[in-house]
Amino acid sequence: MTKLSKAVTFALFSLFFGGEALGNDEDRCDFLYVQEIAFTSLEAEDNVILTLTGEDCASAVAQLSIFAEGFQKVFSHEVALPALTAVDASGIDNREAHKIAEQIWEMLGPHSTRDLEPWKAPQDIYDLFDEIPALPREEYEAVRQLGKPYICVQSYYEGADCYWFNPQNETQLLLKLSD
Repeated sequence: MTKLSKAVTFALFSLFFGGEALGNDEDRCDFLYVQEIAFTSLEAEDNVILTLTGEDCASAVAQLSIFAEGFQKVFSHEVALPALTAVDASGIDNREAHKIAEQIWEMLGPHSTRDLEPWKAPQDIYDLFDEIPALPREEYEAVRQLGKPYICVQSYYEGADCYWFNPQNETQLLLKLSD
């Protein structure tokens, strides 16, 4: 994606959402975060857009979307903000919402499939926070050898799902991280 198209993308989202702080109401939880990421390939200049929106942060929803070049949405994930923190929902204010957003960015990656642990059968996994392959053994091991990027997104406070963009140009669940 060229610098011009990136600028146009950001300008459109800023115009549509009103900038980083999306709303004018002090109680609302409306934030926009944009970052470049390699997801569809190692050389890709895809864009990640994370929005936190709600009447207040205690009822806000986090939506993460990845757009490939040409503005094609290749991934979308939505989760209620309170599900991503140990803080009681009533304690989620703008500061806590920003912490949750940082946590989402930190976990996101991208990571390389070459760094994945060897395949383990679910019954052989004992650690509290371990990688649980979501693909059959042969397919998972083949993906590990490709060195493709993958991302992880929180699905609840101590759990996440990891996805990769497969050769059929589809986003596919790769593994689960859970407690």
